[in-house]
Amino acid sequence: MRKFTKTMVTATLAATMALSVSTTASAKTIDFSKVHNTYVKEAEKIALAQTFGPQASTYSSGSMSSVLPWYENTGTSIPEGHTPDYASNRILEVAQPGDIIFESKGGYGVTGHTCIVEGKFFDERTQTWYVRMIESTLPGTIRGIFDGTLVGDTGAKLYRVKDATEEQKQKAVEFCIGQLGTTYNLDFAHDSSADENDWYCSELVWAAYYNQGIDIETKGMLNEPGITPRDISRSAAVMEIDFK
Repeated sequence: MRKFTKTMVTATLAATMALSVSTTASAKTIDFSKVHNTYVKEAEKIALAQTFGPQASTYSSGSMSSVLPWYENTGTSIPEGHTPDYASNRILEVAQPGDIIFESKGGYGVTGHTCIVEGKFFDERTQTWYVRMIESTLPGTIRGIFDGTLVGDTGAKLYRVKDATEEQKQKAVEFCIGQLGTTYNLDFAHDSSADENDWYCSELVWAAYYNQGIDIETKGMLNEPGITPRDISRSAAVMEIDFK
């Protein structure tokens, strides 16, 4: 679920989500993955073009790397010229490997966006500690930095899987590390195999824990098509962690 929010594509995506929800009873006769994916890809192309220019509407990871916010697709170091913001929050103290980042403004504010905390790392170049995350987004499954700038841009909240052991959390993180480089595809599936070639954001995080025997998708009546970030944030299996 993408995070670009400075464009006027919300109506298109919201209408698509409403179509999916209102016609759930007919799901056996409608291929929602094809219908929704078409609308979302077109909306994302419009969003990228309007926000960053026509060159950003392509889907190759190389071109996308240059238009993402500085804290995304960072690899294993802090990008030159940037300093993560930890003065306005307690992220460095609070965030743990396996925690789930829910960005309420993601998916154009319709679905949200989800990442997993990989851990806290020391950047040799800047001699700075920072929190690294893994997410599935337009360039594919990539690493990024979780800091106050991201929180301000995306309305991010932090969740922890209640009953997960430290081993389960670490294995969930390792699952996501193993998916680095796979492509992005919003197809509403519930794929969980480590051999999967593509993911959408919340599907990846869900699969990471599902493979450890923990289902973090909500079991409540308000359960959206596929596994949305909001489905995870509403799940009884997670609890919000205050980092403010």
